[in-house]
Amino acid sequence: MQRFKKDTPFIIRELKAFFKKYPQEREMSFLNDLLESLARRLDSDLMERILEMLPQLDLQPDQRTYEIFLSMHFQTRSFAEVRALASDMRRKKVPFTTRASLVMIKTALKTGAFDEALIHFRQLRSSWDSSAASLASPSLALLSKRVALHT
Repeated sequence: MQRFKKDTPFIIRELKAFFKKYPQEREMSFLNDLLESLARRLDSDLMERILEMLPQLDLQPDQRTYEIFLSMHFQTRSFAEVRALASDMRRKKVPFTTRASLVMIKTALKTGAFDEALIHFRQLRSSWDSSAASLASPSLALLSKRVALHT
């Protein structure tokens, strides 16, 4: 729709009409796919409007929704937004995914908060310890070794 120069209010109306007509499609995974696509284009305005629309659809942001927003805010260097979302996740007891934890580590490092990065890394490492070792990707294992060398 954006390619056809449709504005944000028009797109939101179309989404609402779609979900009204096809209520069986009201799934957070569908909206997360849409949000992920918008995040790649850094369309934070439309993303925020979709997030505001969720209660009307009887949907709540899930772990993936938060990680999408965390990543987008990190890419735009909106570190205050990253931290605000992380606080919201903690308040709502939404667990951090590996991707969300990595964003928190990178945010802390970019803002010079090494102690905070270490806290997030230790939490991430403890989740690795509780899961199968084969699930850790090589890049995460490399990160683990590098941080362990500095502690």
